[in-house]
Amino acid sequence: MIVIAGHPQGLISCSIADTLKALPGAKRFVAVRPVAALPLPPDVERCHVDTHIPGDVARALSGAHSLVLIGSMGRDHTELHGALAQMARAAGVEKLVLISLIGASVYSPAEVLRRLGRVEHAVRESGVPFVILRCAPFMQSLRLFMQIDGLSLALTGPFHTARFDWIDARDAGEIVVRLLCGPLDNSVKQLCGPAPLDFDDVAAIICNCAPCDCTFNDLSAPQAQGLLEGAGFTAAQARELVEYWDYIVSGVVSTTAAESAEELLGRPLRTLEECAPTFIPRGDISQSTAT
Repeated sequence: MIVIAGHPQGLISCSIADTLKALPGAKRFVAVRPVAALPLPPDVERCHVDTHIPGDVARALSGAHSLVLIGSMGRDHTELHGALAQMARAAGVEKLVLISLIGASVYSPAEVLRRLGRVEHAVRESGVPFVILRCAPFMQSLRLFMQIDGLSLALTGPFHTARFDWIDARDAGEIVVRLLCGPLDNSVKQLCGPAPLDFDDVAAIICNCAPCDCTFNDLSAPQAQGLLEGAGFTAAQARELVEYWDYIVSGVVSTTAAESAEELLGRPLRTLEECAPTFIPRGDISQSTAT
């Protein structure tokens, strides 16, 4: 049994979980909220876990030989991932892979990265052979910042002239597949995408892939927070997300990796041109809603 822990409504979690179907054996997707609506492969068991209920974490890990934690920015998700890592060895888990973010550290000034740093610490202290993959921003996360603007798309966020080495979440998932097929070396690997792109570059690529125009609208941090709150995030969630993006936009954290993701993957990385059609709106854009 391979247990996968991720966000119950996340495009990134779903993309990574879908790649793990290449591995033999049963799969279980666990999250802090019900996952019935998540578009997972039909043979994946779905499990809702409450870390405050005694025995719930152990139930989630029952029969597991491998554990994959897909890092999420939410406080409740990181609490669950830490609890799973702490109980992994006692539950019989033999391999543990954490998909984290570049810049994760218990000493980071950004709350999101501090929480992920605490999960990384739990993984290191678990007593289970592990690999931590610190990833550059995922291409799929761009969907969060795509807004409908009449009959066109607007890529809107507090990004200024920042350039990121965006990586496709599916490539990260396929690296996990390759790692779980062999021994894990208790290492931390930093992964980035094929080329650095600023948001004007991203908008131009999306324009070529979408059935409409796409432009980049730069925002201040307060404007971005208001946009996220309008999309359904709580004030605290929006503030933490903007803080994270502001931190990496500042250039303090390099999104260029020391390791070769292509070497780990065994093939060239997907480009944004290949990935964008999987998450941009399709059909009549005037009837679409941003999610």
